[in-house]
Amino acid sequence: MAERRAGPWYDLVRQHFGLESDLDVCAAIYGDGRSGRSDIAALAPLVARAAAAGDAQAVELFHRAAGELARIVDAVYDQLDIPAGAHITVSYSGGMFNERALLLEPFLAKLSKDARSYRAAPPRLPPVAGAALYAAKLSGAPLDAPAVHRLETSFSHLRS
Repeated sequence: MAERRAGPWYDLVRQHFGLESDLDVCAAIYGDGRSGRSDIAALAPLVARAAAAGDAQAVELFHRAAGELARIVDAVYDQLDIPAGAHITVSYSGGMFNERALLLEPFLAKLSKDARSYRAAPPRLPPVAGAALYAAKLSGAPLDAPAVHRLETSFSHLRS
């Protein structure tokens, strides 16, 4: 059973899954009527709410995630055998990056400070345009560079 000294995260998870007992979380995630990927993904905004409410464990989850993402960027950099001194642009996508103080800023701060050189850039296109690009690619008719540029121009007013 969970200890009651648990923070806001505890109550948000119980509410999200409609739990009557702490042990019901296992059935909610692993049982016959188990949660799907989108149900689990829906927990991320709850973790953000818990962090905003002062839950130290929720804040730590975001900081650990930022560190893991930065390590993934470093691993890809190393796999690509990029020449020393080359500056590489790194972007990010996904709604959780809107949690600037919780995820984006720690991620940018944790990007390698050694010989790797990164320049962070916001996404060029919104998610809906990315979906359109992917759909075009899957259909066998990927958009060419001028078409992508036109998309970027048409969505430029959405950038913050």
